Amino acid sequence: MSNTTLPVNPESEAPERPHAQRSASQLKYLVLCPGYKPEQKKRTHWVTQQGIRGHSAMESADHGDLQSNYESNLVQLCQDYEATLPPTQSVVKEFRVETILGRWGYLDTLRFRQTGDSRDSSEADLIDYKFVRKAEVEDAEVNLQGKDYVVGVFETFPQLDRVHVHFVMPRFGSVSTATFHRDQLPDLRLEVFSIINLAQKTDRKRAASRLFKPDFDVCRYCGRRATCQALFRLADKVAASYVGHPVPEVPANVHASQSRDPATLGALKALAAILEPWCQSVSHHTTDVALDEGIVPAGYVIDYLKGQRRISDPLALLRVGPRYGITVDDVLASSKVSIAQLEDVVMAKARRGEKAEKKAEFLDELRDANALNRSEDRPYLRKVSA
Repeated sequence: MSNTTLPVNPESEAPERPHAQRSASQLKYLVLCPGYKPEQKKRTHWVTQQGIRGHSAMESADHGDLQSNYESNLVQLCQDYEATLPPTQSVVKEFRVETILGRWGYLDTLRFRQTGDSRDSSEADLIDYKFVRKAEVEDAEVNLQGKDYVVGVFETFPQLDRVHVHFVMPRFGSVSTATFHRDQLPDLRLEVFSIINLAQKTDRKRAASRLFKPDFDVCRYCGRRATCQALFRLADKVAASYVGHPVPEVPANVHASQSRDPATLGALKALAAILEPWCQSVSHHTTDVALDEGIVPAGYVIDYLKGQRRISDPLALLRVGPRYGITVDDVLASSKVSIAQLEDVVMAKARRGEKAEKKAEFLDELRDANALNRSEDRPYLRKVSA
């Protein structure tokens, strides 16, 4: 295929990157439990927001929307790595690639390599930027998302013989790479097909009950966990194992403020430990049903508390504030600083092997400057074993 026919820097096809049902990023969960369904979150985590801004900056080469030097450094690490790759004939970004079974995915960057003096490109670099914070993603050799994308790239561009996958993780200062050859395509396609095929069977209720497999790393992110029969059966087994152990009783006097009997207060505390999560669950799910499906519990109406005001753009505040007599010192005095997030920044910028040491040095310097203190311990009641 000649150089002139390769796609070159098209406009982004999907700035919002809508996900296909059972998309490539879900495969690692679906292989553990075919019934996995993404949880619908009402708020976007701040780490995810940083990742969105990072992807946008990599796509447009514009750092204007980044909100800190730290975010700029993350993006710069990605750009520095991409600059080390072989020369390219053509580049596509945010490219929608069709995979199998009517699914699709969006590639961050796909570079067609310049292979010597040839005008034909037989190799491509598939780059995916991972702004994850808790743990590095699975190695590119086994990463199911990467394999799914490779299937789509091979089928979309038949001239390619090799695809080099790069998962770039700037928070960890690491990259995982793997090379896939076209003769691997049948096996890759079959691997993805087997996962999706089993997952599609869970759309039928009879099969769902039999195929669901509770797994800690899946269930806590799954939108089905409130109705999953397999999870209920597991909970029933756990509950059954406690038969014969003391079960919290409801005392005659349920008003803790009116009791001074240690046994009664202990029974009330044990009861509260069980009822509190249940109360939170009832509140959460009745609110969701009311807002999402319009089913309002009898005797209640939907109302709204005023949202808490906050500064979403500190740089804008520093531009506007001085016109009203607000100085940088005033802003800092009115701000709350997250020590945990600052520790993450220090560790992310430190060299591998020095992260813990740099974090400790940072905290020591803050203490020496009397800029860090800990509030008094807050008493609480901890349950002890009999």
